Amino acid sequence: MAYSWVTPVYELQDQGVAIDLAVPKEGAVGWADYNCISSGVTDPARLRAAESFINYILGPDFGEVTGWPRMTLSRGEVIVDNGKVLAEAGRGRLLKRRRFSETDARIRA
Repeated sequence: MAYSWVTPVYELQDQGVAIDLAVPKEGAVGWADYNCISSGVTDPARLRAAESFINYILGPDFGEVTGWPRMTLSRGEVIVDNGKVLAEAGRGRLLKRRRFSETDARIRA
């Protein structure tokens, strides 16, 4: 399961990747330019965690790289461990992305 903006999903489908979108029967937000915390959150620790997350993504450090992954997995196999590439050359495949303008019409359809 993953959360994604719709454009990468369409691009991956066009490349033959078995991926699809699912919308819960209750509905889903298609676009959001806001952050909110449900009024049902009553646990103080969860409320602080949600507030901290929102403060972080709205703050000046969001998007700043502060670390590096120690391990990378692909299909259950460790392919990078502490900066050392363990995968064999040619193991993966490049998925070329279209420009946004080329998929924009598909989103609106």
